[in-house]
Parts: sequence; structure tokens; C-alpha cells
Amino acid sequence: MFRKILSNRQWSFRLSLKNRICYITGKNLWFKYAYRGQKNTYDISNHRKVIIDEIWIDSEEYYKLLLNGIL
Repeated sequence: MFRKILSNRQWSFRLSLKNRICYITGKNLWFKYAYRGQKNTYDISNHRKVIIDEIWIDSEEYYKLLLNGIL
């Protein structure tokens, strides 16, 4: 289940300046460094790239997913 949701994303290590929640654990990520996964898609009507989905994951959970081969 996680593999399908988390795949095909561009992951970057960012500081969360807003009140965001970890997708895996539900922890608050406000003013913490975490990984942001963005999924890009193309809007057919405008022919341009549009970001439609963003997932935030705590750094500890991100490393666990990497070790288990999910990411």
C-alpha cells in the first residue's frame, strides 16, 4: 500500500514552516526538518506541469522506508 502511494515522487529534505502532519505516524512536523514528497502531473488543458500532491514524512520514518526498500 505504501509503495504505491509513495512511489514516483520527488523527495526533498525541508524545514516545515507550517503545521503539517507526518503521513506515516501522524506526528506534528511544525518547525521540524522532514522529507517532502511531491508528485508532478501535467494539466492537459493548459499543457503545463502542475503539482497536485504533497506528502510529508518524518525523517526517521523516511530512513526506515529506505531501509525496507519501499522508497
